[in-house]
This record gives sequence, C-alpha cells and structure tokens, in this order.
Amino acid sequence: MTTINDGALDTAIFEGETAAQLLANPVLLKALDNIEAAAANAMIEAQNPTEREEKWYTTRAIRALRKELQKMQNGGEAARQTKAKRAKNGQK
Repeated sequence: MTTINDGALDTAIFEGETAAQLLANPVLLKALDNIEAAAANAMIEAQNPTEREEKWYTTRAIRALRKELQKMQNGGEAARQTKAKRAKNGQK
C-alpha cells in the first residue's frame, strides 16, 4: 500500500479548497455560463461545420473545466479526511 506524505495531502487540501472557492464564486460561474451559452447558440446558428466544431470545442472546454474543479475539490476533501484519520490514529 502506498502512503501519501503530509506534503502531498496539504497540497491536495489547498487545491481542493481553492477549487471549492472557484466553484462557489458567482462571478466566475456567471462568466462560464455566459461563455457556454454563447458558444452553444453560435454552434446552432453556425453556417459551416468548421465554425460549429469550434463552438462545440468551446462548450466542451467549459464543461471539462467545471469537471476538473469538482474533481480537485473532491480530492481535497478526501485528503482532509485521510489527514484527520491519521491524526486520530496518531500516524503521520
């Protein structure tokens, strides 16, 4: 079994907290929503396949960003729980 050191746990916790702050930021969320909606509308109205594909990639990138932030937030919470268990058990 691989043991994760405290430095790696601290990094994951920090990244998770930062990701959570970003996901809770209404200005960022509005900006992402606006970009995604504009790209989706442009994709529907696109006159050629190249333009449609470009807007599709934009919507995919926004969704991937949200997913990655959620993944980082979840990883940070898991790291926090691991660190709490170690502290409870007297481990490093």
